[in-house]
Amino acid sequence: MDVQAEARAVPRTVAELLRRARLGAGVEVAECAGLLGVSPEEYLAYEAGDKEVSLPQLELLSRHFDVPVTYFWHEPQAEHQEVASLPPQMFLAVRRRMIGVLLRQARLAASQSLSECARVLGVDSETIASYEYGKEDIPFSHLRRLADFLHVPLTYFTDESLLSHSEKERQMLELLEQMPADVREFVLKPANVLYLRLAMLLSELSVDTLRRLGEGLLDITL
Repeated sequence: MDVQAEARAVPRTVAELLRRARLGAGVEVAECAGLLGVSPEEYLAYEAGDKEVSLPQLELLSRHFDVPVTYFWHEPQAEHQEVASLPPQMFLAVRRRMIGVLLRQARLAASQSLSECARVLGVDSETIASYEYGKEDIPFSHLRRLADFLHVPLTYFTDESLLSHSEKERQMLELLEQMPADVREFVLKPANVLYLRLAMLLSELSVDTLRRLGEGLLDITL
């Protein structure tokens, strides 16, 4: 499948699941449109796959339909979620900014430039910068392709309170798979739990405190 065909296929799949979730929840189009702050015609364009929905919009709708947000790409069994409520437009704005920050962190961690990410999507670098600074909604298919390119799971960008328990477990497994083999083997050994807890405690200490601890250990061993 070429890049253009892939870009067309992703929104269509999400659109079908979006419509199915709305019908399953018994929610009217006008209600969904009002929730997102768009016209009913624009909302129907999301369900038809003619206009791309963003991840914050999907998160808000998943909360409204009472399905895990990952329903829209893994379609797991729905389960009840308790989510801290925000006014819809504030939720969308906050999540857009948060996703932008996460995207920038993932890009820098992968040592990729704005221009490289732009090339993957077939857009200009200014568009990627707008995504990262939360100035523009990221179409879901763009976010999905960037996640693949930057080697992070799509759930890296999602609001954890909207993930099902099975998806959280899946996310943990994906993170484990990304670790070096020797580190993964160490983490998975029950006997090393105490060492891991010690590392967690040390990570919370200031540099000065760590220095004093190190000097104290040297005094003991000398």
